[in-house]
Amino acid sequence: DKVRMLASGLVENVSITHLNLAHNKIADRGVRALAKLLDAKSVISMLELQDNHMHTEGAKSLARALKANSSIISLNVRLNRFGDD
Repeated sequence: DKVRMLASGLVENVSITHLNLAHNKIADRGVRALAKLLDAKSVISMLELQDNHMHTEGAKSLARALKANSSIISLNVRLNRFGDD
């Protein structure tokens, strides 16, 4: 998966603060990979994930990751498919 490759490349990120992956159809699997980046040491403050075919499972992965995260100030998950599963 391209998203998993991107996520593994961003594990040690200390400079990218705005990540826009809107309209990429990354689905739940891709969101799970991205969620691993959002730990307590993350510097990402803006995350754009709108229209990515994310369902409830992906949203739950994201929510669990955000519990430990203090850097996100803007999160866009519009146009996904929560509750469609």
